[in-house]
Amino acid sequence: MRVSKRSRGNVAILDLAGEIVDNDRSNLDTAVEEAINEGSTGIVLNLGEVPKTDSAGLAIIMACYVRLVKRDIKLVLLNVAESIRYLLFITKLDQIFEEYDNEDEAVEALKEASLSG
Repeated sequence: MRVSKRSRGNVAILDLAGEIVDNDRSNLDTAVEEAINEGSTGIVLNLGEVPKTDSAGLAIIMACYVRLVKRDIKLVLLNVAESIRYLLFITKLDQIFEEYDNEDEAVEALKEASLSG
């Protein structure tokens, strides 16, 4: 998996590409840590170029979520493939993650969350 980072205000957008597998954890951890250190108040995980994942990939995303919650930083998912959406549903993680199909809406939701928090 490749991770590239960009920002819109205080929101970091992490664009992921390729399948998420267990040995990719450090790539995402590094990008998340950089976003935290830069003062991001929210993070969008853009999964638009991630066609599928497995339980290890979900564990990586969940670990990222837990890490951010502990720092009071919100995480949302963007452009979730149907196969990943199904995994989120059967694991009930769809009740935890907010999903968006539009980047502007995802960023706006994070900006509003930081204002109300």
